[in-house]
Amino acid sequence: MITFTFELFWIFAFIVAFWHFSKLQSAQEALVFFIPAFAWGFFAEFTGTNFYNLYYYPKDYVFSIGNVPLAIAFGWAAIIYVGYYISTKKFHIKKLVAIEIDSAIIATGIDFLILEPLAFVFKFWVWRQNDFWFGSPFFNFIGWFLIISIFIASHNYAINKFKDKKRQALFLLGLLSVG
Repeated sequence: MITFTFELFWIFAFIVAFWHFSKLQSAQEALVFFIPAFAWGFFAEFTGTNFYNLYYYPKDYVFSIGNVPLAIAFGWAAIIYVGYYISTKKFHIKKLVAIEIDSAIIATGIDFLILEPLAFVFKFWVWRQNDFWFGSPFFNFIGWFLIISIFIASHNYAINKFKDKKRQALFLLGLLSVG
């Protein structure tokens, strides 16, 4: 039951974050941000669980594809947005590199301070080796930081390079094929 509640929480968090972004910008802008952010999060989880076999998800998730709960990808997108929003709207950061770094630090901090301890206690995911922080290895946080900073940098590049929203989203999704 706790896992299902966890899933619903991240789906709800995604919806709220999407709605919030669309009110600040537009629904199109929100789609360009959230669809690729969801895909990047899913790809990161799929890679970690299926290619590197670093951790696994218990079988009690309701909505999964390829051993990856969709709620986790919804969570990635919501967390990336929280980092981006705090950096740009609350800290009023304007320089692109600073936005990318600050967004990644904030989002990685959420994983470090909240998600990994909760996951350890409730077994939302289980690391195959007990390591650095509540079972999570140090490189997990490096990965979070790199994925989010690269996503934000790519997003900023796409919205400045392409005027067409579809091209922006396709560019961001296309980058996954390079990875």
